[in-house]
Amino acid sequence: MNKLNEASAQPDGAVAQDRTATLSSVAERLRDCLEDLDRLEVWRVGAHVSQAISDLEVEICNSL
Repeated sequence: MNKLNEASAQPDGAVAQDRTATLSSVAERLRDCLEDLDRLEVWRVGAHVSQAISDLEVEICNSL
């Protein structure tokens, strides 16, 4: 609930920047996970993580 209150107190541009930064951070962590999964040769799980990264990148582009 605090995040909702904080978001409503910020200007729209700041909210969009915060959201983009958060999505970028999640995407970066998922890329790290994908590298680990590739190294472990866990291909099926890696494919799901790769799809999640792609979805986040689309969301990031749409929020810019």
